[in-house]
Amino acid sequence: MSICSKCGKEKEQNEFSKGKRYCKQCAAEYSRQYRKNNAEKVRLSNALYRKRNPDKVEKWNANRREKWPIYKARYEEKAKEYRKANAEKARQRAKEWRENNPERDRENHRRYREANGGRIKEATRLWRLKNKNKILQQMKQYAEENKDFIRQYRKEWKQKNRERVRLHNLARRNRKNRCLSAFTEEEWIKCLAFFNNKCAYCGVEAPILHQDHFVALYHGGPYTKDNILPACPRCNLSKYNNDFYEWYPKQEYFDIDRQKKIEQYLKIMSEDAEADAEAIALQD
Repeated sequence: MSICSKCGKEKEQNEFSKGKRYCKQCAAEYSRQYRKNNAEKVRLSNALYRKRNPDKVEKWNANRREKWPIYKARYEEKAKEYRKANAEKARQRAKEWRENNPERDRENHRRYREANGGRIKEATRLWRLKNKNKILQQMKQYAEENKDFIRQYRKEWKQKNRERVRLHNLARRNRKNRCLSAFTEEEWIKCLAFFNNKCAYCGVEAPILHQDHFVALYHGGPYTKDNILPACPRCNLSKYNNDFYEWYPKQEYFDIDRQKKIEQYLKIMSEDAEADAEAIALQD
């Protein structure tokens, strides 16, 4: 055991550098303070040393590169322990650094996104799936609080993209005119009641439910009670023109019981439609 000449504490011998009367911790603190107080002097001294000793510097760098995985693991472990013990301080320092270095912060984010694009996308997808009800609630709240802004944004977008809007409406109108269209408001109310006012695909109780064509209009699906299901905006957009039996099993929220319920509903509606057609034929 020895006593440090700087801090006065009694410490183990291995905590002292060879031939020194002060401990390694005090030496590191002294060195840090010196570099902080003499930053320009240290920078010039280091530059002069590198210029005079290129071979030594290259040898040191090569050795550093060789042992970098060890140093990196050691540094990351220490950084993790520090952040855990000083969470609030670390957050504050990180916030200050981002505010003082916006360009470098943006560049770091850009590099991270490029290197971890797939990982970010998967994590985002899982988070959205886990918090779908929370997201829907936030969307509903945002829509309620920003009605005027959303209305103005849509109006401006349509004005800037008139040709796209015209072609979209024309294509949908043509498809709808070519298909059988006989779905009533009463039938829609019964459809919602059958699925408990929830999305038929994911089971979410969304603030807005779309009338989704089980067989898409694009593929000639009719606008009738045996081809319409309630769907939340996300499922409706995701399904798009895809075949149900190809699209649905690939979704994270796939549920065989919901699929059977959908098939049961469509079967009932199909039988009702056939019965209605036979009754009309008998009247004629």
